[in-house]
Amino acid sequence: MSKTRKAFKIFLISSGIVILLIIILFSLMLMFFLRMMFIMPRGYFDGMKSVDIKEIGVLKIPEEWVVTWENDVLFITDKPLHENDYKYYLIGVVEYNYDGKFFSALNELFGEVEYVNHVRSFSGGISGERGYLAEYNINGNIVEKYYIETLIGAGTSNFLKLISWDNLIDEETLIIISRSRFSEIRIPAFLIVLIVIEFVIVFLLIKLKRKKLNA
Repeated sequence: MSKTRKAFKIFLISSGIVILLIIILFSLMLMFFLRMMFIMPRGYFDGMKSVDIKEIGVLKIPEEWVVTWENDVLFITDKPLHENDYKYYLIGVVEYNYDGKFFSALNELFGEVEYVNHVRSFSGGISGERGYLAEYNINGNIVEKYYIETLIGAGTSNFLKLISWDNLIDEETLIIISRSRFSEIRIPAFLIVLIVIEFVIVFLLIKLKRKKLNA
């Protein structure tokens, strides 16, 4: 077998492997988009506004809610914090590698706050977010509160942790808020990564063909 035919055969095998990888990548992309479309159809975030929050990114919350970022704590309230009689929808903290900042912040704000018991879990259904109904000991009183955490940055152990402090939010609203992290962040990033991978594959394929033909 001549060197040219041998190189061509290797090229065909390599091309087949590359094509298979591309098919797998596109299949994964299609599955991801179908899942996103099924879980978050058009109009899913109607009545919500997008807020870009320091260290966190974009969250979608109801139009009338007020967002304040103060001393590394996220406050989502019904009124600005400088007004009287405001109520907390959510209080959040970004924890880096489980550094305990979440409960430290709650203790500074409200006294002694301790996790007691897991009641049940729920999921936003996308990736990297979890929701719980749990019991907490707050200054000697046992109360149930909703709590969600969503991943900040792929491949990290950094989480935005949010607790429904005044119990004003139902489970469905919490799920919508947790999913909103993926409505404007995950899809564009995924497309960019996919395009880069495809260009790299094509470049390597051309380079391999030239190398084999010149051998």
